[in-house]
Amino acid sequence: MVKAMIGFYIMVILYSVFGTAYSVATGHFELVTLNLFVGLIGAGLLALVNMERKKLKSTN
Repeated sequence: MVKAMIGFYIMVILYSVFGTAYSVATGHFELVTLNLFVGLIGAGLLALVNMERKKLKSTN
């Protein structure tokens, strides 16, 4: 379950990076902000999952 969540959040971050690059290349600068926020949320959730994973490993 944790590995699936980590993989999903990595995919969200990659989507954000490539979406931002595409938005800049096509001139849709209003979408750049949206893609950056999606990436920041994905990175924050990935950090939370990693902290929980480390906490679970240390208790076992």
